[in-house]
Amino acid sequence: MASAPIDRIPLHVSILPVLGIAAWLAVGKVGVGFLALVLAAVLLGNVIAAVHHAEVVARRVGEPYGTLVLALAVTIIEVGSSSLSC
Repeated sequence: MASAPIDRIPLHVSILPVLGIAAWLAVGKVGVGFLALVLAAVLLGNVIAAVHHAEVVARRVGEPYGTLVLALAVTIIEVGSSSLSC
C-alpha cells in the first residue's frame, strides 16, 4: 500500500479553518439550522486535519514517541470538544 506524500499540506487543511471563521462570523445572519450543519462539517474536517498532522509527526519521530503524539492529539481533541458542550 502506497503512503500519502508527507511533504505537502493537503488543501482541506488550509480551507477548513477559513470556513470555520467565516461561519463563526455569520452567526446571527443566517438560519441556525444551516449554520449548525456548516459548523459541524467544518469541525469534523478540522479534527481530521489535526489527526492527519499528528500522524505525520508520529511517523517522523518513530515508534515510541509517535504513539504518544497520537494519544496526546486525540486527548486534546476530546477535551476541546467536551468543553464546547458545556
